[in-house]
Amino acid sequence: SLSIKIEDLERTALTIDEVPVDSYLTRFAWDEAKYQTMSPLKEIVTSIHAQVAKIEDDLKKPNR
Repeated sequence: SLSIKIEDLERTALTIDEVPVDSYLTRFAWDEAKYQTMSPLKEIVTSIHAQVAKIEDDLKKPNR
């Protein structure tokens, strides 16, 4: 039987920039300086993809 305490879930809750995911999503604002809405969609997607790939690579590296 799997027993998880609420307190344990709260301590391990996912965050984005140290903000709980639900709060981040309900207060999301597009970063116009980083991703200009006048840029072609393909450029925005390429930029986001490159950043996600870098994060993924960083997460795959063993802790030093």
